[in-house]
Amino acid sequence: MDVLVLTSRPEKPSYRYRVEALLPGLADRGINVRVLFTRDMGRWRFRRYFDCSKYDSVLIQKRILRPVDRFLLRRVARRVIFDFDDAVGFDSEGKPRSRMQKRLAAMAHFADHITCGNNYLASLVATHDKKVTVVPTSIDTDRFAPAKEKESMVDSSTRVVVGWIGSQKNLKHLDEVLPVLASVDGIVLKVVADSVESLDLDRLGETPFEFENWSAETEVAQTASFDIGIMPLLDNNFTRGKCGCKALQCMSMGLPTICSPVGMNCDLIQPGINGLLAESPGEWGRSLNQLVGDVARRRKIGEQARAHVLNRYSAAAAVEQMAGVFERAAGSARRSTAA
Repeated sequence: MDVLVLTSRPEKPSYRYRVEALLPGLADRGINVRVLFTRDMGRWRFRRYFDCSKYDSVLIQKRILRPVDRFLLRRVARRVIFDFDDAVGFDSEGKPRSRMQKRLAAMAHFADHITCGNNYLASLVATHDKKVTVVPTSIDTDRFAPAKEKESMVDSSTRVVVGWIGSQKNLKHLDEVLPVLASVDGIVLKVVADSVESLDLDRLGETPFEFENWSAETEVAQTASFDIGIMPLLDNNFTRGKCGCKALQCMSMGLPTICSPVGMNCDLIQPGINGLLAESPGEWGRSLNQLVGDVARRRKIGEQARAHVLNRYSAAAAVEQMAGVFERAAGSARRSTAA
């Protein structure tokens, strides 16, 4: 079976986690995937579309195509699958983007099948009378594997590293819990991002702070330096569409993780078993103090978190789901041709 993926650029996180990580497993299943980056197509993109007829399916990965592109692709592609992992119809504050919502609706109507990262995203396109498959964003559990036991796991006098990893545009979520972190003794806050210029560090008080620049090459080692992972989120129409990638990254490495009960986080976390959910400042404070002061509990929750990711959110699990989507799409195309 041959599949063509159209996406924008290789460094985009949604491509790295939702496509690139699955390529070896799909190849093992006999599904040959070719990736074409639309930024490289240039003015010759219309000619490239005619090549799509060679493939059993074309996966449009988080690209909102223009009407002329949809028209051409529809004429030549056997089956079109649209994949997305963000609530693109809303801005970061959760306010509707009417133009983008119309474009998303057009993509949903255009595609033969839709895959998305969580149930909330599925609800945004469920009215378009198309089969929607929720394929959670997965994690490479071999790469994001537990590190050697740290000193803070055996010496209670060592400061506990509370870690946050993400991009500068999401620092506003972390900013909301800085006063809580300032009230917790025995910790250091470590932030891995492209910048912390927008972070109001005055709200952190006397709590020690560390910053490291994020890179794809160092993110595993950087996450391994955490003792506790945190993923605070403001609750709005946009954040409910987030797929918990950074929480998964921490959980896969056996770290106890505290998340806001927003969107996908509620599916990831079984409170008190494989992580903790915290909404109010009081809940954040209690959750942090419980983990900081109890090494055994951190270890137990981290082990359960790792097991949960291996079972439900590994790249291998996502390969099985996507292989099923491609196989059903190919079968549907053959039946349509025969008819």
